[in-house]
Amino acid sequence: MFIKKTGQRYEAVFFDLFVGENPPYYMFSQEAFSELKEIITPDGILLIHSTLAPNLDDLFFNSMVKTLLQVFDKVKAASLQEGGSIDIVYCGSDSAEELIDWSGFYLIDIKSDYLAQAEIVTDDYNLMEKYFLPHILEARQARINLGVEVLFAR
Repeated sequence: MFIKKTGQRYEAVFFDLFVGENPPYYMFSQEAFSELKEIITPDGILLIHSTLAPNLDDLFFNSMVKTLLQVFDKVKAASLQEGGSIDIVYCGSDSAEELIDWSGFYLIDIKSDYLAQAEIVTDDYNLMEKYFLPHILEARQARINLGVEVLFAR
């Protein structure tokens, strides 16, 4: 609601909705990104944090990138760890100027052949929960293997 009511524009919007295992998947749609773009200055950026980083051929990763490319001219993805195994930051911008110093990050190579297989996520067509489910199950199994209690809500 804040996004629709604010009259402000910002140079950077940091989007971090990964709390627990189930982020609000509806916030990863083309429409949601378009609404966020409305409060970003023309040379500003949208940054999105993701807690689980997929393989480069993963549909969650590539659908996120492909959907961002429907809204922004430039999209980058980076990780703090080589190989991008956890904590990915996606960046969408229309600016030719780099507002971020990427030297402390490992940039992830976005491959066009993987993007061709990905889906554009919309309010009417959103498979992000399905794409993210294998990562959730893998994380749960890892916690079980470590002897960490896993709670399942009904």
